[in-house]
Amino acid sequence: MLKKSMNFVVDFNTKALHWGYIPGQHQKCLSPPIYQNTAFEFSSIEEAEALNTGKLFGHIYTRISNPTNEILESRVSALEGGISSIACASGHAAQFLVISTLLQAGDHIISSPYLYGGTYHQFKEQLPRLGIKVDFADPNNPSQVASKINNKTKLIYAESLGNPELNPVNIEALATVAHANKLPLVIDNTLGCCGYLIKPIRMGADIVISSLTKWAGGHGNAVGGIITDSGNFEWGNGTFPQFKEANSAYKGLSFWDEYGFGGPGCQRNRIPFYKNIAFSTRLRLEHLRDWGPCISPFNSYLILQGIETLGLRVERACHNALAIAKVLCNHESTQNTRYPGLENDKYHSIANQIMTNGYGTIITFELKDGYDAAAMLVNSLLIFKHAANIGDSKSLVLHPASTTHSQLSEKEQLDSGVTPSMIRLSIGIEGERDLIEDLEQGLNKVRHTYSNRSSG
Repeated sequence: MLKKSMNFVVDFNTKALHWGYIPGQHQKCLSPPIYQNTAFEFSSIEEAEALNTGKLFGHIYTRISNPTNEILESRVSALEGGISSIACASGHAAQFLVISTLLQAGDHIISSPYLYGGTYHQFKEQLPRLGIKVDFADPNNPSQVASKINNKTKLIYAESLGNPELNPVNIEALATVAHANKLPLVIDNTLGCCGYLIKPIRMGADIVISSLTKWAGGHGNAVGGIITDSGNFEWGNGTFPQFKEANSAYKGLSFWDEYGFGGPGCQRNRIPFYKNIAFSTRLRLEHLRDWGPCISPFNSYLILQGIETLGLRVERACHNALAIAKVLCNHESTQNTRYPGLENDKYHSIANQIMTNGYGTIITFELKDGYDAAAMLVNSLLIFKHAANIGDSKSLVLHPASTTHSQLSEKEQLDSGVTPSMIRLSIGIEGERDLIEDLEQGLNKVRHTYSNRSSG
């Protein structure tokens, strides 16, 4: 945390620079150091036992926790508005850790279909192999979501801003459905930029996950993910008996009794009485420990450096994105330009309800002349780099149907909002005019090629 005299800090950019780090506790280094350690010395056998039985928080082994990783976790918790966070190896690892903590064979998830292709594949192909069923429903149709809930349902899942559908989700309405059925709402807030654009917890989400590889790191040099616990959900409500049961690995510890609202573990760690850390503690001590997808302290360090300028970069990229979207709307070779900031976008109204500081840095559009025209454009761009990533400081271009969503059937692609001629742009912080001119030269090449073919 910050020094007591700095508890007044509320600004996102100030938190991004300072939260979770006190130089005086780290040899007065102004920049967080890299604790490149495997294990940590115990001061006594009594302390070792307390740490290893979940009665005391501290560092044992970097697979479970690490001081550099802890700084990152504290900072993201502050930015997202959560009570605690757990950093891990990737965004994909984050979502799997949440699922493994809450579900077992025979259980059921209701998810939005508007997902990153890797998530869709994990839900459709991998989870059923573990005995977990996933049904898809429109996240902006609460009645449809509610109709799919059964006695095996354990969570509702959605992306705050779907990739690449770019559909902002009415998180408050979705949370109402979840909570009425004693279910947690899990939101992937990767495109919400750690709370800069979208704050799911403020709107009722219980768990937020993100790929820190994207905007948080922002420089294409570190892979990481994070899970943020709101601290609001009552895990002892009967839906999740594993939180109340005595845990044999931790000598009979009940995670809810110890770390639920007002529990002894919460009191020891000065958690407010109206918050709990049962979920985040169980995830770390059991699932991060047992599955092992920990983040490297070096990657945490790089991501912390990125977070320091997160707000500034996203602000600039959003400015660029709106200008570029307006240009794409008016080019004769394009159609169906999608960007929530456009007044005629079908999701513009809901974007205004849930987004702050901008409408994001992702744009999608289609080429009127189909896949071949899309391929020509991708191969013609100079500043935009052809890469399977988003949220980089550099602008990127991708054809989702042949890359991120290539493992989906044609119907599944369409259900996810992907068409054969769709192009996805991740806008960076370059000069607005340079980016527009790069796109225009590529689009004009497409226009000349296909106009000549039609006239010939």
